[in-house]
Amino acid sequence: MTWAVVALLLVRTRRSGAVTRSTAERMTCPCRFDWLMAWARKGMNHLAARVRTLIRSCASIGNNASCSEDIGGPSLDIGRSQSIVVKSKLINATEDSVPSSDFSQEKINFNSYYEKNLGILKEARNSFIALITALLRQKPDIRISKVEGRIKEEGECIAKFSEKYLPDLERNNIDYEIRDHITDLVGLRIVCLDDEDVEKISALVQEHFDKARQVEDAAPENGDVLEYKGIHLDLKLNDRRSDLFEYQSCKDVGFELQIRSIAQDSWSVLHPKIKLRNLLPFH
Repeated sequence: MTWAVVALLLVRTRRSGAVTRSTAERMTCPCRFDWLMAWARKGMNHLAARVRTLIRSCASIGNNASCSEDIGGPSLDIGRSQSIVVKSKLINATEDSVPSSDFSQEKINFNSYYEKNLGILKEARNSFIALITALLRQKPDIRISKVEGRIKEEGECIAKFSEKYLPDLERNNIDYEIRDHITDLVGLRIVCLDDEDVEKISALVQEHFDKARQVEDAAPENGDVLEYKGIHLDLKLNDRRSDLFEYQSCKDVGFELQIRSIAQDSWSVLHPKIKLRNLLPFH
């Protein structure tokens, strides 16, 4: 900085005539003035070199900046020239992972699978929420309360498998992998304002996703009024969507979608608590 200031002052004063070399000065102190001007030129050259270096650095940053994504969110990686790598497949627990009937080992395999793929699962959840939200915005006649999603906790997955699937698998001596039976590892929920919009939303979503299974929670024939109606769909991106670049990282991820009206959603929260507290009679 000192070089730059001194050099600029000398140039300005020389141009304005404040510093001149008379014949007498040249004869009495020829070395002092020449040394001072050489020092100023050196400063200007140093400043110019620094500016050129700064310009090259800026150009390099512009060319080599790339975007990388982790579980915590997007970050800017500067200074390394690299291509964008898209993870298109879920990672197995181990390279030679195969089904077995050993529950302890399968729990270990599932925990490893869960930890390795948590980033992909979160990215898939966010992508599905964004896509479904965009689709619903194109239907102004459907009034939406919220679109939300979650990743099921490891412990919940193990507990669900142990209660719902493990007894039959062990009884029939069938090998298994826990992840094959957890279809709601990624879960989304659409809550609309009107009951009649539930079917409309289901039809709209199935235009962009392939349906593996559909379950309707309808009131039973025994007239139990404490049951709510809703639609649960097991979905994956259809071929048209999964071929798009922005969905390459989540094209192999399936998820469960729950579609409810706001009344159905509220009742689904209250219903178990009311039963638990025996506030109403049940038959």
